[in-house]
Amino acid sequence: MHALIDYLAKLPVEWFVMIGAFVQELISPLPSFVVFVPAGASLAAHGQSWGYLVLIAFVAAIGRVAAALLLYWLSESLRAHLYTKRRRWMGISRHDIKRLEKHFTARGSWWAIFTLWAVPVVPGLVISLAGGFMRVPLAIFISATYVGAVINALMYLIIGYVGLEVIAPLGDAEFVLIGALCVLIIAAVIIKRRK
Repeated sequence: MHALIDYLAKLPVEWFVMIGAFVQELISPLPSFVVFVPAGASLAAHGQSWGYLVLIAFVAAIGRVAAALLLYWLSESLRAHLYTKRRRWMGISRHDIKRLEKHFTARGSWWAIFTLWAVPVVPGLVISLAGGFMRVPLAIFISATYVGAVINALMYLIIGYVGLEVIAPLGDAEFVLIGALCVLIIAAVIIKRRK
């Protein structure tokens, strides 16, 4: 165990964040702040700029998307085995799943996936497995996962960067409000650019 810790201590932050994000997605009970808060603190300790912090968030999202795609494809292939043309599983038929897919994709699946990734309420493993099972279009899944994962990683990197003593006075409600405000600002910018 000490050898692993020594190795991780010598690993460049970029690789630590990408590999850590990948592993963190595959091992669902491991929360993302375990990877990103120490990485943010390391960046602050080494005097890295805020711009570099944002770059690290983009790097982290690559690791998370790679793991999310593995889970997506696993779930998609599992679905094929569970739901043959005449088979029901847990009382749910293939037709029920198809109807749910149409409803979900018609109601803005990009925004739903983005929000679930950006606000750390639901583990990424669950989002990825559900996306593959419901066959969310891959372009929508990848783009929403990536942008949401960047926001999520950036929130935790900033906590590590500025230090918990700055964030500690905030209550849970204020922290969630700040996170939701960041998501709304980004959503507004994206909507404005589409018009």
